[in-house]
Amino acid sequence: MLLDWALFLVVLGGAGLALWAAASKQRRRLGQGLGAAAGGLLLGLLFVRDDLAMQKLVSWLAMPMGLLWLVTMALPILAHARGQRAVAALSAALFVAYTLLGNVWFSSWLASGLEEGIPTAASALAGEPFDAVLVVG
Repeated sequence: MLLDWALFLVVLGGAGLALWAAASKQRRRLGQGLGAAAGGLLLGLLFVRDDLAMQKLVSWLAMPMGLLWLVTMALPILAHARGQRAVAALSAALFVAYTLLGNVWFSSWLASGLEEGIPTAASALAGEPFDAVLVVG
């Protein structure tokens, strides 16, 4: 799992460097970024192709919300490379907020806070027996 995330970060970092280099017209950095991204992809194909976690990660990124996350990651890089500091700061804040608020752990934490007030099945069944039970769905 750690190798998955390390390779994922190498690919994203290389792609980000390539994006920045393309926007700022630095050919040497563009080659380095594309090389890092391609190397990370190649290592990913070689080492983790049978890994379920990597398959899930790729499928999450291919979905609309994952693509939106990748776009919000690219916006501050492009704005910074073009010298638009205010746009870069605003889009970076948007990316951080979207990353923090849109992840599984944060939503699970919020849902657990809402579900605390609901009695468990054991406590609900501890009282009188039911005459009928309706299961919806």
